[in-house]
Amino acid sequence: MLKAFILPATLLALLLPAMAQAEEEPTPVASAREAGVKSCMAPLKEIATYLVKDVAQHASHDLWNERSPDRRPFSSLIVKQYPDGDSHVSLIVGPDKTGQCFAEYNETAYWAKSCVVLRDEAFSKFTMHGSLNKHTTVLRNDNKTVFLYMTPQSDAGCLVTRREIFYY
Repeated sequence: MLKAFILPATLLALLLPAMAQAEEEPTPVASAREAGVKSCMAPLKEIATYLVKDVAQHASHDLWNERSPDRRPFSSLIVKQYPDGDSHVSLIVGPDKTGQCFAEYNETAYWAKSCVVLRDEAFSKFTMHGSLNKHTTVLRNDNKTVFLYMTPQSDAGCLVTRREIFYY
C-alpha cells in the first residue's frame, strides 16, 4: 500500500516544477495582461516568446498608458542573460492608425570581438546594406526584414543592435 502511494507522489513531485515552468510566460506578457492590454496580446505574446526563449533568464521593465492600455503602444525593456553577458531588448507592440497591430524590437549587446571578426563569424549570412556614419555598418538579411547595426568600440569590441519590425 505504501509503495502504491509513494510512486504517484514521487512522480507528481517531479512533474509539478516542470508544469509550473511550462505555464510561465515572459514578464512583458504578464504585465500587459495585468495592465488591460487585449487587442494586440497575440502579437505581443508571439514576439516576447520569440525573444525570451528561456523564461528564467530575463527580466523586464514595462510601460503603458494607464488611461488607455488597450489603445496605446505597450513598451518593454527586457534584459536577457547570456553566458558571456546581458543584452538589452527594447520591445514596442500596439495598434497603429489603421487599427492593426505592429511590433518592433531592438536587441543591443556588446561583443568582446571586433566588428570585422563578428561579421565573418556570427553574421556571415547577412549582407552589406550601408553605413550610418563612418563608424557604424548596417547589415541586413536576404528578406530585408532584419537589420544589424555594428559599431566598433575603443577596446576592440563591437556594439551590435539587431532590429526587426512586424506588421499584423
